[in-house]
Amino acid sequence: MTPRVKSLLLGGECASITFDSKGRIVAICLLNEAYLTLVNPKKMSVITRLKLPKPPEAAGAITANDYTQIAGSYFYLDNRDRAVVTTSTNELITYRVRTSNGKKTWNKVKEVDLSSYVTDDYPIQSALPDFMGNIWFVTHNGGVGVVRKDDGEIRQYVMDDEVIGNSFAMDEDGGVYIVSTKAMYRFDLAAGADEADGLVPTVTWREEYENAGEMKPGQKSAGSGTTPTLMTRNRVAIVDNADPENVVVYHTKPRLNGQEICSAPVFSKGASATENSLIAIGDSLIVENNYGYASLASTQAGRTTTPGIARIDVTKAGTCRNVWTNSEVIAPSVVPKFSAETGLIYTYTKPKGPGAVDRWYWTAMDYRTGKVVYSQLAGTGIAFNNNYASLYLSSSGMGFVGVTGGIVRISDRPR
Repeated sequence: MTPRVKSLLLGGECASITFDSKGRIVAICLLNEAYLTLVNPKKMSVITRLKLPKPPEAAGAITANDYTQIAGSYFYLDNRDRAVVTTSTNELITYRVRTSNGKKTWNKVKEVDLSSYVTDDYPIQSALPDFMGNIWFVTHNGGVGVVRKDDGEIRQYVMDDEVIGNSFAMDEDGGVYIVSTKAMYRFDLAAGADEADGLVPTVTWREEYENAGEMKPGQKSAGSGTTPTLMTRNRVAIVDNADPENVVVYHTKPRLNGQEICSAPVFSKGASATENSLIAIGDSLIVENNYGYASLASTQAGRTTTPGIARIDVTKAGTCRNVWTNSEVIAPSVVPKFSAETGLIYTYTKPKGPGAVDRWYWTAMDYRTGKVVYSQLAGTGIAFNNNYASLYLSSSGMGFVGVTGGIVRISDRPR
């Protein structure tokens, strides 16, 4: 069956998307201002939306570089379908959907003031819960904070002259994995130096990675552009900022002889940069090349970026091996996904031209071989540029991607 495409054009980018327990889309959409938005995924229609707080000086056009200043950072849904959002006014706000007289609205449930730990110049990059219910947050200037579940107290660790430009990951053992522009970290909650501090974010291990020391076109900082990706068997992976860059795999648990298991170079010298998370599939990692995506203009008037998607496997001998590299597929800035049901990697691509035409495609690749299985046109023009927004797969079998114009849905099932 030929995949079917449907778009919800809202006049702005739905940069972060989640799905609640009813299968509805919950998103933060940037329409000159930021809106927490509830969407019916079958009808592709807005159910309700709420304008999020923003400081007065944040008015104006939104670009990829000032997303956190305008909209806060990424958000998550808790186990009660409530949206937990960090705002550009330095608050952590929990919202729930309320139904009254048949009308649904977003209502504020809880608010935590983080302004003492965050400045307007160094916004919150991400906030996520650990497996104990504590909420961790990271800031652009190297701050690693936690809102403790038991007493609501906030504690913070600040790195020395390091920038955090991504989100982070955590495991069931209590480890929180954060990459800065200089090093890969594991943090845990541990007793502070002062008994009155209680549990505080504490560095369990720190490993510096190779760094060419420059912000390559396609990156937002002069360091690793990847959120750490957890793998099976106590491993975590990033892409460094060498030239060419390397996929690097670490032990999650402390080891006396260092944390790194192995690394492998990907793509070409002078043309490798990754600003998105890896996909972990058992012992395999999928990495894409974002080199050349400096702004929206990088993919306008028929232009595009440097191609490259690769698979790296960690062998039983503990080495990193390049299984395949597809040097034709061009995914300028999307976070790809893998479906265990179909065995396909899904990405969002843009070939060159023809001429000044800008074509954007939902593309499926065979995980085993790296070959393209199909590529379905999603739309043409700047409104269909995902501009660093991720790609998402729902439990209903539909795919979604946030684009500068709103949301695109791809389905190969009758609806």
